Amino acid sequence: RIGYGTVAPRRDLNLDGLYNAMDLQVLLLYLNGIVVPGVAPFSSALSAADLNNDGVVDAADAVRMAGELAGTFPW
Repeated sequence: RIGYGTVAPRRDLNLDGLYNAMDLQVLLLYLNGIVVPGVAPFSSALSAADLNNDGVVDAADAVRMAGELAGTFPW
């Protein structure tokens, strides 16, 4: 769990101010069709979930997020 004070990072998908496993859960729910884009409060957060900047929010973004949360990526 990574805290960022009052400013949450772009990857804070559930908008709670922390970047943690709950954000990965939101991304996985979205990828499985459970969280629908455009439904508040997730619409703006999910649009920022393109972690590899390829224009698509997909499994590659989930893998990157899981790696970041596990500490395998330095950013």
